[in-house]
Amino acid sequence: MLPRVAALSLPAPFIDRRNASRRTFTLSFDAGERPGTTAVAILDLSQTGMRIRSSAKLDIGEQLDVAIPEAGTVSAIIVRSTRLDFENEYGAEFPEPISQAAISAALLAAPALPRPHAEDAAFPEPDVPKLRRRTRVAILGGLTVASWALVGAVGYAIARLV
Repeated sequence: MLPRVAALSLPAPFIDRRNASRRTFTLSFDAGERPGTTAVAILDLSQTGMRIRSSAKLDIGEQLDVAIPEAGTVSAIIVRSTRLDFENEYGAEFPEPISQAAISAALLAAPALPRPHAEDAAFPEPDVPKLRRRTRVAILGGLTVASWALVGAVGYAIARLV
């Protein structure tokens, strides 16, 4: 799955009956950040969870609200955390699986990656060392002699048949 870009907001103030503070992010496909948000790359998305990468510090057990096309806002709980060079990678699990239609909608909404140049992808430049001049001359001379020998053999066979 292609990486997706989203924005993670700061923890929302406690305004509902849920007893845990939550961060909310929305699947989006532009890199524009709004004030008070942190960029999140959604590396993969499945019916049971997702893998994300961000510079934000999230704790295991922290709950997020994720707005997913066709699924609406769903909860996700951070279950895994890995520190990379300058960012963190997290595994989040959905308490209730989302539909395959929601995953398909997220994939369809993603931008296409630029295609590589056709000549670069089809015929990459070989990394072959160049033969020495003496070796190239010897190969060329051998092929010349062999081709003339073939011409002579064909001519000799034709002469014997006539």
